[in-house]
Amino acid sequence: MIRRVGVGIVGCGHVSLQYLEGFKTLPSIDVVGCFDVDQNQSQARAAVFGIQRVYQTLGELLSDPSVEIVLNITPPLVHYGVSKAALEAGKHVFSEKPLAPTREEARHLVDLAAIKDVRLACAPDTFLGSGLQISRKLLDDGWIGSPVGMGTFFLSNGVEHFHPSPAFFYGPAGGPMLDVGPYYLTALINLLGPVARVAASSRITFSERIITSPEQYGARIKVETPTYISSTLEFESGVIGPLLATFDVQATRLPFIEVYGTEGTLSTTDPDLWTGNPEIRQYGEDEEAMSDLERNVPWTAFRSSDLIPGLRGVGVEELAQAIMEDRPHRVTAEIAYHVLDIALSIAEAAESGTHVDVESTCTRPTPLSLSIKALPRS
Repeated sequence: MIRRVGVGIVGCGHVSLQYLEGFKTLPSIDVVGCFDVDQNQSQARAAVFGIQRVYQTLGELLSDPSVEIVLNITPPLVHYGVSKAALEAGKHVFSEKPLAPTREEARHLVDLAAIKDVRLACAPDTFLGSGLQISRKLLDDGWIGSPVGMGTFFLSNGVEHFHPSPAFFYGPAGGPMLDVGPYYLTALINLLGPVARVAASSRITFSERIITSPEQYGARIKVETPTYISSTLEFESGVIGPLLATFDVQATRLPFIEVYGTEGTLSTTDPDLWTGNPEIRQYGEDEEAMSDLERNVPWTAFRSSDLIPGLRGVGVEELAQAIMEDRPHRVTAEIAYHVLDIALSIAEAAESGTHVDVESTCTRPTPLSLSIKALPRS
């Protein structure tokens, strides 16, 4: 009989639907039960997805011996308390981002997991998807030479147009850098390693946002956190480049992430997604081909059939497999802590007007083994 790892879900809100859909096709996950402070939510998820147990309290879930991994997908300000309780109960934990709202709380979770000898993992896990794994292989195999610089861009018009409860995203623990920024920062760590120093400027462009999603249509949100953040990252490797994150832009033609090497340029796929075909342009030998950025030099796209299609929950699956195989997992709390440290350092740099050294570091995650194939040029 194939071994499966029991998962207990804490938090049955909007994002739980995506996880539960993903778990349908992931072989190592057995969702044994769920809990939400709103019992109507947990009952609804159990009915739709055939979950056998609906716990009345968090303590009831944590006392269930069939729960090996606690999937913490509660609101961000609750992450610390739920993860702390689960670790103290001797459970492995996979948390949605951020690991915790503050460095102190996040560090306590990392230390507690080590003391309890259990595993702590944290989203995002999209760097395990085909787009970013192919990008990693292209870099590691030297297709663009040695990385020199990078450019990273997340530009959107905010979340109030589609999210059922968008106010949090404009509160003190929200904003584009803490919301979507972790996808981009984790992707950059996967590609280029840890960040050593940051500089930044930021602003609140609109003091008020009007909700147009149907659940709270017409309601107004007071904006309490910067929504346009322009930063510069200096990596331990020496690579430097901009990271722009904003909720204030209606349209853009900028790429998601580009890495500029001594022999070419890599353009990656959307770090918020699992799939996609990254592209490279290798420089010619003559000076003209290297200097004329507008010249029509072909880009080559790559794909792979080795990886699971993009599904939320892949990181939980990878954690479950690592537990069964007794090996380190890839979606580590070490990376998540460094991502939080970078994001908070960017906020501090913008406030102080000075460079800020990032105190933490981490190790690049082990890449997946895959083969890649160049697609025909269009």
